[in-house]
Amino acid sequence: MIDGVWTAVKNLGYPKGFPDLMGYQEGDGRATGCEIKTIGDTIKPIQTKKLTMMVKDGLLIFTAKERADGAIDLFQWVLNGKKIEKKRSVINL
Repeated sequence: MIDGVWTAVKNLGYPKGFPDLMGYQEGDGRATGCEIKTIGDTIKPIQTKKLTMMVKDGLLIFTAKERADGAIDLFQWVLNGKKIEKKRSVINL
């Protein structure tokens, strides 16, 4: 689902709200971003705005959130009409 080439972009001068990781999907070259959140951290309003804009522009966007049990909740942001939905998967480490 998210195989490809990834680069950490945090602290590289990108605008606020940009995902922590950016890359592209192998095969179709689709631009992809992933915002990483630790336990207790939440998506900020500027991040929601920027990530929503990116989804509407055709980027593949994910949010990865650490859980207390060591698993990771992975949410894919999907455009459904004019509304953004977040499809959840669980990664058990």
